[in-house]
Order: sequence, then C-alpha cells, then structure tokens
Amino acid sequence: MTQTRPRMTKLFEQLGLASSEEAIAKFIESHQLAGDVFLTQAIFWTDAQRHFLEEKLHSDGEWTTVIDQLNESLHENSVK
Repeated sequence: MTQTRPRMTKLFEQLGLASSEEAIAKFIESHQLAGDVFLTQAIFWTDAQRHFLEEKLHSDGEWTTVIDQLNESLHENSVK
C-alpha cells in the first residue's frame, strides 16, 4: 500500500475548501493574518476546520509540515 504525504491541495480538500492551485493562491491572498494572530485563531475558520487544524498540529504528524506552510503563507504580509 502506497501512502502519499499530505500536500496543500489535500489540506484544502480536508478543510472543505476549493483545492485548485488558483483557489489556494486566492484564499491565501485574501486571508492574510496579522503577525500576532495564530493560524487556528483566525476568524474565517469554521469550528470543524479549526478543530481539524488544532488536532493535526497537536498530533505532530505528517500534516504538521503542510499546516505550518499554510500558516507561513497566511502571514506573508505581516513579515514584509
């Protein structure tokens, strides 16, 4: 059985969001966070999405890397 590592497209699918490259880029561009707002504190997540992100971050499993990448992408404007 082959397992694939989680990718940003799979993360967006798990979150119930459009997962095309264009949709991901648009989401990231339009949901930039202030530097002091942690990813799971963002107001745009549903409770289910927030729970999924928190659960995967706390498990320190394969999803952690891609969630960290999303977190960095959503904070791009706050570090410029």
